[in-house]
Amino acid sequence: MGFRFLPFPAQRASRMYFAVTLAVFACACGKKEEPAVTAPPPRTPAGPPVALGVTPDAGSGSSETFIVKFSQPGNYRQLSNVRLLINSETSGGHACYVYYSLVPNAFLLVNDSGQGSAAAALGSGATVENSQCTVLTEGAKVEGAGSDVSVTIPIRFKAAFAGVKKLVLFAENSAGANTDLVLKGQYEVTSRAASSR
Repeated sequence: MGFRFLPFPAQRASRMYFAVTLAVFACACGKKEEPAVTAPPPRTPAGPPVALGVTPDAGSGSSETFIVKFSQPGNYRQLSNVRLLINSETSGGHACYVYYSLVPNAFLLVNDSGQGSAAAALGSGATVENSQCTVLTEGAKVEGAGSDVSVTIPIRFKAAFAGVKKLVLFAENSAGANTDLVLKGQYEVTSRAASSR
């Protein structure tokens, strides 16, 4: 059984057209047109970010509070994320690889495979961990002014991660420009049993 399209009768169609035309005309005449509101275009960062350093840049222990410092020409709020990589190699897998994302103001810790991450918002009191370390939001803070920003990252290391590790910084801005991986120090991770902390 087929379906047939049945057109409107000519008289009914003409009445509908006339009614719709009147409605549109009345709407156009009676409505005051408002000016379009558009957001200002985002400012382009003045240049790539710079990795300034990490404190401490040497030492040893089973836990540490690292402070990483970066600069973004123009304003630090044009940064997308800053990172601290702690590993014997410059690899994100099987590492303590921490991101701080300015939006939504959270730490992300890369998982063991280096292919994903877990997040915890600053101020939440939550922690994130993998097989190498635990990152705490308690005691974490972000301080920025002008071009410069520092991020405080409290970290507890797992005993199996013991050994001498590189401290590598990285940052990326909203335009996609980055610092590349920058070696800024070295830290010896000790097991809890051997640590004096």
